[in-house]
Amino acid sequence: MTKFGFTALVALGALTLTACETTPYYATLGALGIQKSELLVDRVDDARASQRNTILALERARAVHARVAAAEPGKLELAYRDLEDAYDNASDKAKAFDSDIVSIKRVAADLFNEWNDDLAKFEDAELRAASEAEMMAARARYDTLIARLDQTDAALTPVLTAFRDRTLLLKHNMNSDATAKLMADQADVDAKVTAALAELDASIAAATTFVAEAKSQA
Repeated sequence: MTKFGFTALVALGALTLTACETTPYYATLGALGIQKSELLVDRVDDARASQRNTILALERARAVHARVAAAEPGKLELAYRDLEDAYDNASDKAKAFDSDIVSIKRVAADLFNEWNDDLAKFEDAELRAASEAEMMAARARYDTLIARLDQTDAALTPVLTAFRDRTLLLKHNMNSDATAKLMADQADVDAKVTAALAELDASIAAATTFVAEAKSQA
């Protein structure tokens, strides 16, 4: 099996995955037959799930924003609560995605550092060259993926900021002037959400490609 070989992670479901992959943690996974390469794929799967959740949260926030912009004056308190909840939910999902990226980078750094160290242990130059070529190919696939994930993570900031600002506006100005402003800004909010969703879709596709390529190396 290659370094990016992918096996069934049956035992993984019984583990509580920590935010920090320590040496004892890796040792535990190794005892279960789970390698860093497999853990990296699992982390990428986590990021895909987080992005799908973020898509749902942003779509909901957009719908709530449109509903709030059309709310009657007597219902602004409830409308504000709905918008605040939608923003908080979207923000939480985006934070989970950001956390997944941090975890991916940590595992990848550990994986490639270990792989590079192992190259020095080869006695057979031909085998060492073959392993190094495989490492470089794997690193190139990883670099392509992480660049896309970072780009998508950054692209979420404008839309989350837009929802936060409009939530704050309504919090302190529960009147027709505030809802008129929200109504006027609806097209801008739609555009920001659409842009973020496009980035998320592209990022999910990149993650799917990465996982598929990892599995094909088994």
